Amino acid sequence: MRETSPGSDKRSLAAVVAIELRHRIATGDYPVNSLLPSEQELAEEFHTSRRTSSAALAQLSKEGLVRQVRRRGTRVVSPQEWLQKDFVGIVYGPSSCYANLPLSRTPENGPLIEGVEETLTELGYTSRLLPQDKFASSVDDIVGRFGALIFIEAAPHISDLILQLERRRFPLVVANLEHDLEVSATWVDHAKAVRTAVHLLAALGHRRIAYVGTESSLYFYAQTHRAFLDAMQSLGLSLEPELVRFSANSMPLDAYMAARPLLSLPEPPTAIVAARDSHAEGVCRAMDEAGLSLGRDISVIGFDDEAWPEGRAFLTTFQEPTRKMGVVAAKMLASRLVSGWHPPEKRELDAPLILRRSAGPPPPRKGAEKFPTVELFVKPLAATKSPSGQGEAEVAVSDLPVGAAALAFDRA
Repeated sequence: MRETSPGSDKRSLAAVVAIELRHRIATGDYPVNSLLPSEQELAEEFHTSRRTSSAALAQLSKEGLVRQVRRRGTRVVSPQEWLQKDFVGIVYGPSSCYANLPLSRTPENGPLIEGVEETLTELGYTSRLLPQDKFASSVDDIVGRFGALIFIEAAPHISDLILQLERRRFPLVVANLEHDLEVSATWVDHAKAVRTAVHLLAALGHRRIAYVGTESSLYFYAQTHRAFLDAMQSLGLSLEPELVRFSANSMPLDAYMAARPLLSLPEPPTAIVAARDSHAEGVCRAMDEAGLSLGRDISVIGFDDEAWPEGRAFLTTFQEPTRKMGVVAAKMLASRLVSGWHPPEKRELDAPLILRRSAGPPPPRKGAEKFPTVELFVKPLAATKSPSGQGEAEVAVSDLPVGAAALAFDRA
């Protein structure tokens, strides 16, 4: 960055410096109570004059982000002082899969909320958990009571309230947005995961692939169902309606009931794509009851690597980055608080594929010749290790076009 000429608008350059300083405050590069660089140091860093850096610091002081004390420097102020509210609210709702657990500490909500809480604390914010059923009911009430909000997943029944707050330019972010909503959010592309699962199974030799999920009117399930159908069609695989089964909700018992008719078909599927690991659990229990071997008679792929802890020993699944979505959502909210309102942004986080023994080639058909070795474009992530130890490979969804080789499955 270079200093403007004498006749240019110095305020515009000061504004640019101020934007960068706000960003550093929002991200914790300049923690609460820390001293900012001096005017001279800022002038040297940004290749500008002390007058310009002084104007940038004065602007931050006017906004309440910093406090300037003569001969002592410029210190970052605690958010509670300029936010003018006691805390940031973290709004969470029920999870039908875990009715016996505290709602804020289910396998999915827990890591999300922990990521949000710890990051807000690191950035100097005080937060408080707010159950949806005890949450404020009107926009005016929310604006008057809270400095900012992070919604955990944002249930569809409060979507209108969230959109009204967004129109009021109230600072909010949704952590793990699971349906279409024009607000700032972190999210995972469930449809991409399903397409990848279908392509992986087809590359292994499966041609009769089924899908088990929740009724498609809820959350992201319409997207995963459509992605499954599109992937099957793109690969030229026939799909009988009997190979798509829906459960009333995502509880394992309901998925078990939905999977049983699949296994009793005259020609059952050789592979099943489950919308979540809770669905996969129900499918696997139905298979066990029917005397079928997981990964040999029928392959199963799930999604989340959280809802079924026992499944981490054997279930091929996509690892949902729940805690990271909470961390990123908290940083996004801090940026909006410090820098002011800006149009909604959505940040997609990748869900790595964890390869375990539940996915393999289909069983040889009677009288069929020996299957050849199948090779895939699967690029293991060298920088990370799988959470369950040996017998796994972690693969980024974006690294998984179907084709030739880095990981081979021998069907012999």
